Amino acid sequence: MNDIPELDKVRSDISSVDRDIVDSLAKRDKLIKRVAVIKQVHDLKPHQPDRFAQMMKDLREYGASVGAEPQLIDDVWDVIHRHSMALQKDLASKANKQ
Repeated sequence: MNDIPELDKVRSDISSVDRDIVDSLAKRDKLIKRVAVIKQVHDLKPHQPDRFAQMMKDLREYGASVGAEPQLIDDVWDVIHRHSMALQKDLASKANKQ
């Protein structure tokens, strides 16, 4: 830390938000695993382009309403979506081997 209490407080607040983000990512992963199972049961592919396009539209609109930078939304969800697709494909592959 440093000798600037205001900076320390803001950094502490950022750390709290960061933990909230990690908690949300863990919750999201659990939900993605449930989605993967449902898609397998109904013989759906992991990537649903229409769903993804609508999700991104909704997220961009929501982001704009709360002051989030559009490029940040795109960049973060690009990583999240790639992770989601990899997780679903991995789970599908494991299920097919059983």
